[in-house]
Amino acid sequence: MELAQASTISPGPSDQSEEALPVDEVKHEAILVVLSEPGEAVELKEFNEWYDQEHVPLRMSRFPEFLTGARYEAIDGQKPSFAAIYEISSLGLFEQPRYQDLRTNRSVREAELFTRIGTIDRRTYRLKRSFPPSNEPTYCPHILTVEVAEPSSQLSSEMESFDGWRKTQLVEIVDSSIVGRLQSTSNSSSRVAQNLFIFEFTTQDYEKSKQLAEMVENSKFNQTAIRQWKLCRGWKNSSTRN
Repeated sequence: MELAQASTISPGPSDQSEEALPVDEVKHEAILVVLSEPGEAVELKEFNEWYDQEHVPLRMSRFPEFLTGARYEAIDGQKPSFAAIYEISSLGLFEQPRYQDLRTNRSVREAELFTRIGTIDRRTYRLKRSFPPSNEPTYCPHILTVEVAEPSSQLSSEMESFDGWRKTQLVEIVDSSIVGRLQSTSNSSSRVAQNLFIFEFTTQDYEKSKQLAEMVENSKFNQTAIRQWKLCRGWKNSSTRN
């Protein structure tokens, strides 16, 4: 089954993505998803070295809230070609100066790279469901991400019936931003679907899915973006901060 034909989300009007979170949401668990594309001005080797040696390790070593961190490469022929996905223990971290300092005071290397990079599409999500629960970070070799306006219990049930399935996360968008030479800057959370499924697999069993085939073929699912990824690398948190 060809899944790469799923439509993408059309950009919406710009809005403010950095508004303060309501008090009752600060302690929610979060998922940070960053889609990226090196572009023609950044060589792939330079891009991967920066991501693997500086960008991800800095977060995983400085903040205990970063429970997991992993990089993935697309296997569906779509762009952006890379994704980084982090599990965060608290949405409130993103409002704290110690975290915001990373983005306002980048290293010389990162600041220069950002003037040339093709796409950095950053999305913060609120975790709604994670099954099965686990206290230990694990990284499966394959993940499937499905953006949907409304979550489908039929889709999750089908995915969880496959032998290769290991984990399901359902998350809801909180804010997003996109920058890069290949993009027009946007801070609109409405440019992406409201909900995102992240399915983890040891195999590509999801290709058997009848639900996904229907989403690809049926126009009523025109706000659906389906992406297939393989694991590049996973990190353990090494922060010593209490």
